[in-house]
Parts: sequence; structure tokens; C-alpha cells
Amino acid sequence: MYAGIAIAVFVLVSVLVVLMVVRYRARADGQASRVTDAPRLEVFYVLALGAVAAFLVTFTFIHERKSDAALAAHRGLVVRVTASKWHWSFFYPASGVTELGTDTSPPTLFVPAHTNIDFRLISTDVIHAFWIPTTDFKRAAYPKYTQYFTLSFPNTGFIPRAGVCAEFCGLLHAEMRFNLDVMRPDQFAHWVATQRPPA
Repeated sequence: MYAGIAIAVFVLVSVLVVLMVVRYRARADGQASRVTDAPRLEVFYVLALGAVAAFLVTFTFIHERKSDAALAAHRGLVVRVTASKWHWSFFYPASGVTELGTDTSPPTLFVPAHTNIDFRLISTDVIHAFWIPTTDFKRAAYPKYTQYFTLSFPNTGFIPRAGVCAEFCGLLHAEMRFNLDVMRPDQFAHWVATQRPPA
């Protein structure tokens, strides 16, 4: 999102600069340009830049509120996420279910829709980063330090390779991905029942 805004602002400013240079350049006969003092144009330029800056600041605060909400304490389903070179694993303490990934086979993060998911994120080796681009939320995974955050997923469906490691972590960094399967709550309960180890 920020990249698109940055490109739009760059194009707008570039076009305005080129227009001003071409229109108000010095004449070929050596005389001064047609406008030697343009206070109205300068005021407009300053106001336009102020409006762009105000929009970017507002957009940033809105995005930060989403991140802050994700870091607030909630009561929900707990999922322990472990990042390792170069795969993920997900453990559901309430049911004892584990989804293990390998370097060649990405695991699937199963979650119920419209439910607070309390994630506990840690790394076993180097710094990784848990990122699901559709959530607009990213969190670093550190060795020997647990990160806490809460997310919810409104739309059901299976998304292959939906999650990635967003921190370069070595040779197979680009392959460190996981699938996401957002289920209806009853479907998730059925999945847990079928995965739970026998007593």
C-alpha cells in the first residue's frame, strides 16, 4: 500500500516540476521568465504538499491502530508458532495438536473464522519474521524470546503459501512458507477432533 502511495506522490511531484520548468523557463531571447514572482502558485504548492503529508500521517496512524489492536491482550484460541531454518510449526496447546512443516513441505495453519487467535511466536535459531500479507501484520521471531499478538480472520477459505518469513534467514529463506486454512468454527472443531492424539 505504501509503495503505491509513494509512487503516486513521486509521479505527481515529477509532473508538476516538469510543467513548471517548461512553462516558466527563461525565454530564448535572454529575457526573464514570464513569471518572476508567483506567490499564489507557491502557496498552492505548499498547501498541496501539506495535504499529501497530512494524508500519509493519517494513513499511518490508522495502520498503527490495527497493529496496536493485534498486540492487545485477548482471550482466544492459543497457537504456538515456532520458526526454524527453514520451516514453521504450529502447536495448539488446548488440544495437543501439532502441525509440523519441513524444508520441502509447508505446514498449514488451521484457524476458525471470526475468532481471536492468540499467537505465541518464537524462533529456535536465527531471527525470522511471521507475515501473512493479507492481514497487514508482521512480527519478528527471536530466539529465546516469545512474541505475543492476536489476529482474527474474517474470510473462510484455503490459501496456499499464504504465510512467509519476511526476514532473510539463509539459503532456503524464500521457501519458508506456510498455508492458511480459515474454517467455520464447526469445521475447525471437527478438524481438531480428527487430529487430536488418542488418549
